[in-house]
Parts: sequence; C-alpha cells; structure tokens
Amino acid sequence: MRGNRKPIPVYYWPLWMVTLGVALIVFYGFLTPIWMLVRFVAWVSERRLLRPRTDTGAPKKQAVR
Repeated sequence: MRGNRKPIPVYYWPLWMVTLGVALIVFYGFLTPIWMLVRFVAWVSERRLLRPRTDTGAPKKQAVR
C-alpha cells in the first residue's frame, strides 16, 4: 500500500510552511495574550475574594490589657 502513493508536489511545501507560520502568529501572538489577560483577571478576582474585609462599618475592637 505504501508503494502506491504519489509523491507530494513541491509547491505544497511552501504553502504548508506559510500555513504553519500564520498559525504560530495567531496562536502565540494573538491568543496567548488574551489567555494571559483572562488568567490575570481570575487571579485578581480570587485575591479580592480571599482578602479579609476591614471596612465593615463596625467600630474596631480594642485589645484588652
């Protein structure tokens, strides 16, 4: 079965390399910054959620000495 295959035309190789180059630009140049921004927003929201609240409006208790 392998001996019956036709050779790949030479003009497909530059087309394949251009396609790979465009894919690299799209995924690493465009989608990675978006993914990092989403992760940063999630990180900030998680830190804000876990941060102890100090501005409840109630007076702070004084330590008894």
